[in-house]
Amino acid sequence: MEMNQQTLARMSQMRLLGMHAAFRTSMESFKSEGMTTDQFVAWLVENEWDDRTNRLIQRLQKQASFRYRASIEEIDYSLERGLDRNLLMRLSEMTFVTEPRDIFITGSAGTGKSYIATALGYRACQKVTMFASD
Repeated sequence: MEMNQQTLARMSQMRLLGMHAAFRTSMESFKSEGMTTDQFVAWLVENEWDDRTNRLIQRLQKQASFRYRASIEEIDYSLERGLDRNLLMRLSEMTFVTEPRDIFITGSAGTGKSYIATALGYRACQKVTMFASD
């Protein structure tokens, strides 16, 4: 058991926070008993990857200093607003960033242009791994 505590301490010192949490969970719930060594290591690495990705997304969202929380899924597509749901769904795939292409959001005052731009900004933060792989 002392070796496990030492391993947890080293993971923490190396800032492997995702692995640290997963390893601690495995010790408490005996989750690793049904796994092979390869599966267990892959599970630890996957937890570390997820943790780092989530922390990166949170950091990017904080650095962006968005005025409010917005999401593509919460956009009101009622008829009077005249929004094209299909176009916004395509924009939310962020291909305009990787191509690279500019977008312009136009419309009358109070129609939600800032909300749409913010929602696209949040989506860009969430898809950051897509941009890094290119």
